[in-house]
Amino acid sequence: MTEARTEAHRLQISGAITIRDIDDVREKVLAGLGQSDRLEIDCSDVSETDISLIQLLLAAEISAAKSGKSIAVLRPYPEAIQQALTRGGFLDGTAAGGGNIWTKGE
Repeated sequence: MTEARTEAHRLQISGAITIRDIDDVREKVLAGLGQSDRLEIDCSDVSETDISLIQLLLAAEISAAKSGKSIAVLRPYPEAIQQALTRGGFLDGTAAGGGNIWTKGE
């Protein structure tokens, strides 16, 4: 018996995403996970961000995994996300216990 495969839902995030905007992004992530077991997030058009986006997507990855779902952030990351990840220590493997949604597949 083969398991049914669910096509990934793709979510495009763009513009300035900061703490002021994070609730809207959270709702979009939850809606995407409601539509599919796999959510692909395209952040390539994010022009400005802070640690709130990084935290939201890390928390969403953990929560999704507990429900048997998965989240992938598509690469390459724009400069705004690269800067937030660097400032937060997420690219050097020291934050969040090492590997995370941002460093998978490297």
